[in-house]
Amino acid sequence: MSPGNTVRSALENAEKAVRRNKAMALDREDAMRFFDALADPPPPNDRLRAALEEHRRRIDSH
Repeated sequence: MSPGNTVRSALENAEKAVRRNKAMALDREDAMRFFDALADPPPPNDRLRAALEEHRRRIDSH
């Protein structure tokens, strides 16, 4: 197999793997919980606030 064919085959297989794992199936209860969280998200906790502060610190320092 030539290097070009190897790369092409690897790319095709990678694309297939992404397509297979791109969608997530939820049962009705989990889907409702997910949409409820989108519609009315919980307040940020300490870990999220710390992560946002760290992000701001890194971005503002550039």
